[in-house]
Amino acid sequence: MDNKTKANQIFAMNPNQKKVHITTDGMGFFDEHKANDHQKKLGGKGKPETFKFEDSEYGKEVLKNKSPENDAPKELADMKMDELKAVAESEGVDITGLKSKKDVAAKIQELRDSKPEE
Repeated sequence: MDNKTKANQIFAMNPNQKKVHITTDGMGFFDEHKANDHQKKLGGKGKPETFKFEDSEYGKEVLKNKSPENDAPKELADMKMDELKAVAESEGVDITGLKSKKDVAAKIQELRDSKPEE
């Protein structure tokens, strides 16, 4: 498997990472220093290849499909309706009349976004 394909697989499993460094033996690292240290252990031949999320095939697909209207954070988007209701209740979000998971998640996120950061 080539490094580009390996990077796509790594990003698909770790979509919150912005970069991955693949050493000449095919090992992937998120930390550049660890990748360089590992590369040195291989005899110093070559250097790790760096891939950015937004340049990967997976990243391009994710970014292409993102739209502000339907983009709930992953943690909310992955929840079941009863979990969303529990979060809404614990955070004091009024979800009266909201029937879809998407609408409930959006309402929770709207309240979160309106709070000042601590």
